[in-house]
Amino acid sequence: MSKQNYITKSREYQELKETIRKYKQAIAKKIEKSGIMKRHRKIKNATVLVDAMSAMIIEQLSFRRLAEYMDAKYKVKMSDTAWEKQIIKCAEAFYKAV
Repeated sequence: MSKQNYITKSREYQELKETIRKYKQAIAKKIEKSGIMKRHRKIKNATVLVDAMSAMIIEQLSFRRLAEYMDAKYKVKMSDTAWEKQIIKCAEAFYKAV
């Protein structure tokens, strides 16, 4: 593998990461505007909720595994039922933004 090829792949990877970040920000703004997150007790901002939704979709996590993942990554301690309710509330905003 040549150095030039590596730089091109790295640049493409960075552009892809930037695109994904922009989509996540747009989705978080839609969630905040829709008023879904009325109480910020456990989930402090919409970006954490968007990360949870994207992890669930990409990794094909169950709600129980999602609860464990978010506890490990963000220290958000919620039950699988609570995550299910949050995801269901945000599904429409997520769909509109995507």
